[in-house]
Amino acid sequence: MKVILSVAIVVLFLGGLDSRQFGRKSAIYRSRGPNLRAVEVVLGSPNMRFFTECHSSYKRSLSSPALLLSRQATASSYFDQMCWKSVNQEICGKPTSVKFECADGYEKIQGQPGCTGLKALRNLLATSEELGLSWVTSLVRDAGLTAVLETAGAFTLFAPADGALTAQQLATINRTDSMPFLLRHLVNKRILSSEFDAADVVQTLYGNHHIRLNRYANGALTVNCVRIISPDRQGSNGVIHVIDRALSLTDSSSQTIYDVIAGEENFSVFSSLIDTAEMKDELTTEGLFTVFLPTNVALKQLSSTILKFLETNHAAAKAFVQNHITKAFQCSAAIGGPSTQTTLAGDSLDMTCTADGTIYIGEGIITTPDILASNGVVHAVSAAMIPDNVKSVVENSEGLGLAYFRQLLDSAFLESALGNQGPYTLFVPTDEAFKALGVHFLELLKKDKSQLRRVLLYHMLGGQLNTYNMIDDQLAPCLDGQSNLRLQVFRKSSRGFSYAIEHANILKSDIISRNGVVHIIDKVLIPIKENIMDVLAKPDFRLQSSIYFTILYSVSSSFMSILYLET
Repeated sequence: MKVILSVAIVVLFLGGLDSRQFGRKSAIYRSRGPNLRAVEVVLGSPNMRFFTECHSSYKRSLSSPALLLSRQATASSYFDQMCWKSVNQEICGKPTSVKFECADGYEKIQGQPGCTGLKALRNLLATSEELGLSWVTSLVRDAGLTAVLETAGAFTLFAPADGALTAQQLATINRTDSMPFLLRHLVNKRILSSEFDAADVVQTLYGNHHIRLNRYANGALTVNCVRIISPDRQGSNGVIHVIDRALSLTDSSSQTIYDVIAGEENFSVFSSLIDTAEMKDELTTEGLFTVFLPTNVALKQLSSTILKFLETNHAAAKAFVQNHITKAFQCSAAIGGPSTQTTLAGDSLDMTCTADGTIYIGEGIITTPDILASNGVVHAVSAAMIPDNVKSVVENSEGLGLAYFRQLLDSAFLESALGNQGPYTLFVPTDEAFKALGVHFLELLKKDKSQLRRVLLYHMLGGQLNTYNMIDDQLAPCLDGQSNLRLQVFRKSSRGFSYAIEHANILKSDIISRNGVVHIIDKVLIPIKENIMDVLAKPDFRLQSSIYFTILYSVSSSFMSILYLET
């Protein structure tokens, strides 16, 4: 009975649990015992691991997924109410499992919770053997570095896991001396993952070769954008970080972002736009940038009108280039779920990943990840992120989700003119505003092309009119050639001004486009030809108003003449 109980305890404390049960099992986790290392692993993909500090005082919002868990804990309260909340339930759409193992320097004593037995640390070569890094261990011996990793130090070894190297990498190492390969993975000091920072570039033992260490806010750890799948494996003369593939033989500090882009044939169109935008100096200076760079193929998918506009307009080219750059160092391996970054243009850039490993950036995907540079990283992407001021007024209407207005433009055959000419000012009603007119009215409008065109043109002005140029009670001639729109400006005390056009409020203003400006309004404007007297002359009004206006006319005939005027 005691044997069965002991086995059950071992399974309970060192087994894995689906993280979807993690919240319900928090009490069990708190009682697992001291000196445990917890790792959240993607089910079916053991190398997809993410790590983070997990303190009892630390709480991460469940609305923005945190990527993982690995921390050496020395107290049984490690998994408390705050800690378990930082565990994901999935990474890149794949469910995860939380597994437990003894922290370095400790081992399991049967029948006791956690890992309470002390275990002596061994040298780096012996530690690599314990970790099952047979290929690296063999390579060390072949290179004649056995004595170095057994007796010298302290070192940090970034060791590729067995099976991490491609056939091409193995062939290259077999044809050349293995010493340069190993020295590029070895640093002449002990560096723990807690010391990583986005700005850290360290020199390896291979001449002037450098590598970049990154620790992300979401917990991901990388070296030269290669994922660390088992960090901080301590030895007596250093530390080993196990990585999921070999490091590139290229020195990441040898070229700037601008050099990388200018030197690649498939990036030539974007490179020319950088020159048009006069951003070469910015991309060659110190700093950390991530460029999500549309390839030549991606940029040639844009219309010739947009490309010509970008090539000839400095401001548009700069906005376009900036819309593909963030001020951060974002490795692809650190993207584990939906997240948002802000581009240099000030727009939000959405990114996420899926279970098959695809990484989405905006509406495109990363096709070539992690091209390293001294001041950042470049990812080739399949689609461009076009800022508002590069789009036409029609394209901005569509991009803002104003589907009804765009559909009516197509029905009235106005899309082409508004897309290629200008400048124009568009007052675009929301979809809710069109729905408020009723299905029957919209159907009648679509059938009467002449009336449809007039209604749409009633929402448009020639020229570009921004709100800061609007004057209260100003009349602006519409493109229908028959009517004026009355502009209204209201002071909102210390909060500035609000604006209206006729009876419609402007909800969102000054969406600058390449051929004008778009303002979003909350009502559909219907052109009215009648003046006040025309309305009062209708049967519904005639009887009740006749006596009143007979008296009014006898008092002031000049006032009556005003009512007949069109505004």
